[in-house]
Amino acid sequence: VFVDIPTSNWGLKNMKGQSQQKGIKYKPIEAYINLTAIIKNIAISKRLNKEYQQLVRSFSFRESLNIQGIPIFSLIEPNLSYYLSRQYLMFLLPVMEAAKNIIELENPSLVMQAGESFDAGRALIGAAKSKAIPSVLLQHGLYSESHQYFNHLKTDFGPNKAAKAPYCPIPDKFLMFDE
Repeated sequence: VFVDIPTSNWGLKNMKGQSQQKGIKYKPIEAYINLTAIIKNIAISKRLNKEYQQLVRSFSFRESLNIQGIPIFSLIEPNLSYYLSRQYLMFLLPVMEAAKNIIELENPSLVMQAGESFDAGRALIGAAKSKAIPSVLLQHGLYSESHQYFNHLKTDFGPNKAAKAPYCPIPDKFLMFDE
């Protein structure tokens, strides 16, 4: 089964083009999201955003982010606000639920992903790892230490280089290709 988790080109035009490929059973990622999950995710995103709004009003929270007397909250606040916004959470939470459903319903022996640097790719790799399913990243182009998405820190991994929650879900193998 080819499950489409696009990095871009979300929407009906992409789905139509993918579904017309011969010899491939195609399912868009949206097929793995159900109404119950959407309703649950609305409540979760609302709660998380409310908790974040309370947290940022807390002087002790902002003060805890001072490093050697330098207040860094103002530097990281735009990113925190984005990643904990209802808009972003309403995208991310259903994608994570869909990734979990893909693994449960399709029961793959291997997950191959064309990108681990975006949210849906990481969600799928994380869901596969939670079920001990091997994962492969099919990387187009060069891999370098300076690439922001592939320059993992030692702290991204757990004990024995584990890449499972709460650590970064990193594929087991990397395959590279070029034109």
